[in-house]
Amino acid sequence: MPRSEARIFSSAWQDQDFLALSRSAQGTYFFLLSQPDLSYCGVIPLRLPRWASKAEGFSIDALRADLEELSDGPKPLIVIDENAGELLIRSLVRNDGVWKQPNLLKSARESAEMIESREIKTVILSELHRIPIEQSSSDLVKEVLAGFIADLEGVSDTRPTDPSANPSGKGSEEGSGNPSRKG
Repeated sequence: MPRSEARIFSSAWQDQDFLALSRSAQGTYFFLLSQPDLSYCGVIPLRLPRWASKAEGFSIDALRADLEELSDGPKPLIVIDENAGELLIRSLVRNDGVWKQPNLLKSARESAEMIESREIKTVILSELHRIPIEQSSSDLVKEVLAGFIADLEGVSDTRPTDPSANPSGKGSEEGSGNPSRKG
Protein backbone atom coordinates (compact mmCIF):
# COMPACT_ATOMS: atom_id res chain seq x y z
CA MET A 1 0.00 0.00 0.00
CA PRO A 2 1.74 3.21 -1.13
CA ARG A 3 1.66 6.30 1.02
CA SER A 4 -0.66 9.03 -0.23
CA GLU A 5 0.26 11.86 2.12
CA ALA A 6 3.06 13.25 4.26
CA ARG A 7 2.69 14.69 7.74
CA ILE A 8 4.65 17.89 8.16
CA PHE A 9 4.34 19.44 11.58
CA SER A 10 4.39 23.21 12.00
CA SER A 11 6.66 22.71 15.01
CA ALA A 12 9.52 22.30 12.50
CA TRP A 13 9.79 26.07 12.56
CA GLN A 14 10.60 26.06 16.27
CA ASP A 15 13.22 23.29 16.06
CA GLN A 16 16.66 24.93 16.26
CA ASP A 17 18.40 22.01 14.55
CA PHE A 18 16.03 22.21 11.61
CA LEU A 19 16.31 26.00 11.45
CA ALA A 20 20.11 25.64 11.27
CA LEU A 21 19.76 23.73 7.98
CA SER A 22 19.99 25.51 4.65
CA ARG A 23 16.74 26.33 2.88
CA SER A 24 17.66 23.81 0.21
CA ALA A 25 18.23 20.99 2.74
CA GLN A 26 14.93 21.82 4.47
CA GLY A 27 13.14 21.60 1.13
CA THR A 28 14.85 18.32 0.29
CA TYR A 29 13.75 16.87 3.61
CA PHE A 30 10.12 17.78 2.92
CA PHE A 31 10.54 16.47 -0.64
CA LEU A 32 11.71 13.10 0.69
CA LEU A 33 8.83 12.90 3.17
CA SER A 34 6.32 13.39 0.36
CA GLN A 35 7.60 10.74 -2.05
CA PRO A 36 4.91 8.18 -2.93
CA ASP A 37 7.39 5.28 -2.80
CA LEU A 38 8.56 6.09 0.74
CA SER A 39 7.73 2.98 2.73
CA TYR A 40 5.94 3.05 6.06
CA CYS A 41 9.20 2.07 7.75
CA GLY A 42 10.78 5.24 6.32
CA VAL A 43 12.96 3.71 3.59
CA ILE A 44 13.10 4.80 -0.02
CA PRO A 45 15.35 3.71 -2.88
CA LEU A 46 18.14 6.22 -3.50
CA ARG A 47 17.22 7.83 -6.86
CA LEU A 48 19.32 10.93 -7.31
CA PRO A 49 18.77 11.49 -11.07
CA ARG A 50 15.00 11.12 -10.71
CA TRP A 51 14.85 13.44 -7.69
CA ALA A 52 17.11 16.08 -9.25
CA SER A 53 14.77 16.26 -12.24
CA LYS A 54 11.83 17.33 -10.05
CA ALA A 55 12.85 21.01 -9.80
CA GLU A 56 14.05 23.41 -12.47
CA GLY A 57 17.76 24.07 -12.14
CA PHE A 58 18.32 21.42 -9.49
CA SER A 59 21.34 19.17 -9.97
CA ILE A 60 22.54 15.87 -8.64
CA ASP A 61 25.48 17.68 -7.01
CA ALA A 62 23.13 20.09 -5.20
CA LEU A 63 20.97 17.17 -4.11
CA ARG A 64 24.03 15.30 -2.81
CA ALA A 65 25.00 18.38 -0.79
CA ASP A 66 21.51 18.53 0.74
CA LEU A 67 21.55 14.83 1.58
CA GLU A 68 24.96 15.15 3.18
CA GLU A 69 23.72 18.07 5.29
CA LEU A 70 20.65 16.06 6.37
CA SER A 71 22.75 13.03 7.30
CA ASP A 72 25.43 14.93 9.23
CA GLY A 73 25.45 16.71 12.53
CA PRO A 74 24.47 15.74 16.03
CA LYS A 75 20.91 14.76 15.04
CA PRO A 76 20.89 13.28 11.53
CA LEU A 77 17.47 13.33 9.91
CA ILE A 78 18.33 10.68 7.34
CA VAL A 79 20.63 7.67 6.99
CA ILE A 80 22.01 6.76 3.59
CA ASP A 81 23.53 3.46 2.51
CA GLU A 82 24.85 4.10 -0.97
CA ASN A 83 26.02 0.50 -1.41
CA ALA A 84 22.48 -0.77 -0.82
CA GLY A 85 20.95 2.19 -2.66
CA GLU A 86 18.67 3.00 0.28
CA LEU A 87 17.79 6.09 2.29
CA LEU A 88 16.01 6.13 5.65
CA ILE A 89 14.04 8.99 7.14
CA ARG A 90 15.14 8.03 10.61
CA SER A 91 12.18 8.91 12.82
CA LEU A 92 9.28 8.36 10.41
CA VAL A 93 7.69 5.36 12.17
CA ARG A 94 7.82 7.05 15.54
CA ASN A 95 7.02 10.66 14.68
CA ASP A 96 4.58 10.16 11.82
CA GLY A 97 2.38 8.03 14.07
CA VAL A 98 2.81 4.87 11.99
CA TRP A 99 3.33 2.92 15.23
CA LYS A 100 -0.07 4.01 16.59
CA GLN A 101 -2.05 2.31 13.80
CA PRO A 102 -1.80 -1.49 13.68
CA ASN A 103 -2.31 -1.82 9.93
CA LEU A 104 0.29 0.85 9.12
CA LEU A 105 2.70 -0.71 11.59
CA LYS A 106 2.15 -4.08 9.88
CA SER A 107 2.92 -2.39 6.53
CA ALA A 108 6.10 -0.92 8.03
CA ARG A 109 7.13 -4.34 9.32
CA GLU A 110 6.47 -5.97 5.95
CA SER A 111 8.36 -3.28 4.03
CA ALA A 112 11.33 -3.64 6.41
CA GLU A 113 11.75 -7.21 5.13
CA MET A 114 12.89 -5.73 1.81
CA ILE A 115 15.68 -3.57 3.30
CA GLU A 116 19.16 -4.68 2.30
CA SER A 117 21.17 -2.27 4.45
CA ARG A 118 22.26 -3.60 7.84
CA GLU A 119 23.03 -0.04 8.96
CA ILE A 120 19.50 1.09 8.16
CA LYS A 121 18.00 -1.94 9.89
CA THR A 122 20.07 -1.14 12.97
CA VAL A 123 18.85 2.46 13.02
CA ILE A 124 15.22 1.37 12.58
CA LEU A 125 15.62 -1.06 15.47
CA SER A 126 16.99 1.73 17.65
CA GLU A 127 14.04 3.95 16.67
CA LEU A 128 11.55 1.18 17.47
CA HIS A 129 13.03 0.94 20.95
CA ARG A 130 12.31 4.68 21.37
CA ILE A 131 8.56 4.32 20.69
CA PRO A 132 6.54 5.21 23.79
CA ILE A 133 4.55 1.96 23.66
CA GLU A 134 3.16 2.56 27.15
CA GLN A 135 1.02 5.29 25.54
CA SER A 136 -0.86 2.71 23.45
CA SER A 137 -3.89 0.87 24.75
CA SER A 138 -3.89 -1.43 21.71
CA ASP A 139 -2.77 -4.99 22.35
CA LEU A 140 -2.45 -5.45 18.59
CA VAL A 141 -0.04 -2.50 18.30
CA LYS A 142 2.03 -3.95 21.15
CA GLU A 143 2.06 -7.38 19.49
CA VAL A 144 3.03 -6.07 16.05
CA LEU A 145 5.73 -3.81 17.52
CA ALA A 146 7.19 -6.70 19.53
CA GLY A 147 7.26 -8.84 16.38
CA PHE A 148 8.85 -6.03 14.36
CA ILE A 149 11.58 -5.63 16.99
CA ALA A 150 12.12 -9.40 17.11
CA ASP A 151 12.43 -9.52 13.30
CA LEU A 152 15.18 -6.91 13.32
CA GLU A 153 16.94 -8.36 16.35
CA GLY A 154 16.95 -11.70 14.53
CA VAL A 155 19.09 -10.30 11.74
CA SER A 156 22.76 -10.61 12.60
CA ASP A 157 24.59 -7.40 13.49
CA THR A 158 21.41 -5.39 14.02
CA ARG A 159 20.88 -5.86 17.75
CA PRO A 160 22.19 -2.73 19.45
CA THR A 161 23.99 -3.35 22.72
CA ASP A 162 22.28 -0.25 24.11
CA PRO A 163 18.92 0.59 22.51
CA SER A 164 19.40 4.27 23.35
CA ALA A 165 22.78 4.36 21.64
CA ASN A 166 23.11 5.86 18.19
CA PRO A 167 23.89 2.94 15.86
CA SER A 168 24.72 5.17 12.91
CA GLY A 169 27.56 6.84 14.79
CA LYS A 170 26.32 10.17 13.47
CA GLY A 171 25.30 12.09 16.54
CA SER A 172 23.17 11.92 19.61
CA GLU A 173 19.86 10.19 20.10
CA GLU A 174 18.84 12.92 22.53
CA GLY A 175 16.60 14.83 20.13
CA SER A 176 13.78 13.62 18.00
CA GLY A 177 15.67 13.73 14.74
CA ASN A 178 12.45 14.95 13.19
CA PRO A 179 12.26 18.70 12.87
CA SER A 180 8.52 18.65 12.76
CA ARG A 181 8.15 16.97 16.12
CA LYS A 182 9.90 17.26 19.46
CA GLY A 183 10.83 14.22 21.56
